[in-house]
Amino acid sequence: MYVCSCRAVTEARVDRLIREGARDARELIRRLGIDARENCGVCLRDPEWLFARLRAQGDADAARARQNEARSATLNSQGVER
Repeated sequence: MYVCSCRAVTEARVDRLIREGARDARELIRRLGIDARENCGVCLRDPEWLFARLRAQGDADAARARQNEARSATLNSQGVER
């Protein structure tokens, strides 16, 4: 789905940039090339969509970290070296 029609920005592109390391809305906006002075700016009037994407990625990262910790603890308790 498009989140910015002027720059043809899709949710998938936003998610990819987050996976590649964009960690805040300002960096995402810069990397996406969104500029309310040059474009309509509708997508920037309510940037909650950016924050929601960032939160979702943060939640996914935290869940992965917990899974990795649990896996390591299980392997260590079984005496398995990694």
